Amino acid sequence: MAIYKSSNSGIPFGNTASRPASPAVGQPYFNGEVQRLELYTGATYGWQNIVAETPGVTGYTGTISETSGGTITITGTNFASGATTTLIGSDGTEYIADTTTINNLTSITATFNTGISATKEPYDIKITNPSNLYGVYYDILTVNDKPIWQTSSGSLGTVTSGLSFSSTVSATDEENNTITYSSPNLPAWLSINSSSGVISGTAPGVVNATTYSFTINASDGINAAQSRSFSVTVNPITVSGGTLTSDSTYYYRVFTSSGTLT
Repeated sequence: MAIYKSSNSGIPFGNTASRPASPAVGQPYFNGEVQRLELYTGATYGWQNIVAETPGVTGYTGTISETSGGTITITGTNFASGATTTLIGSDGTEYIADTTTINNLTSITATFNTGISATKEPYDIKITNPSNLYGVYYDILTVNDKPIWQTSSGSLGTVTSGLSFSSTVSATDEENNTITYSSPNLPAWLSINSSSGVISGTAPGVVNATTYSFTINASDGINAAQSRSFSVTVNPITVSGGTLTSDSTYYYRVFTSSGTLT
């Protein structure tokens, strides 16, 4: 239902839903619902408050990640159609939202399509109306950090054919999110515990020393998984002592004293 206000000005009035359906650019309207004199500025920005007001920022919900950005909902006052959202880092670096959606006078949804550096937090949230009036909430937003590997890339060790192998890789998360480990190309004889990062298995038989290379991913469920390359070398069983004899079919060794075959 429209909210009517007694007026002899000739300016149409009512509530937000009762605005003229096909207004001309420059059409004034008194919006009794928000107690404002508005002006239709065209299809891009629609109805705007004739008396420009400074927006205010009071808070936000949502998460911005270091690797892939994200979407936040910002609360405040006097948000106008066409407003923009900017994150300002501790060093002054500015990140402008790829999209800013005005939900209403007190709510904005802003989306950042790419990652935001965690080294520049805390971030200010700045809302700028088309009038160039703006509001800022200082040092309010922190970025969700990507996992940080604690295990250096490279060899995890060596093992002899037929023996058990075990090694642990680890990564940490600043926000204490649960880290999950996985591998797209782990050798068939190895397995990885997704929670603990323990890599284990029984080494296969080899004739010569063989190095198995693979990748381990560490994911916090928010940022893109962080990959690191590792390897394990399997050595063949070695036999010493005695005499090695061969023919065209096989090899055999005759030992001259008792001992242990390794």
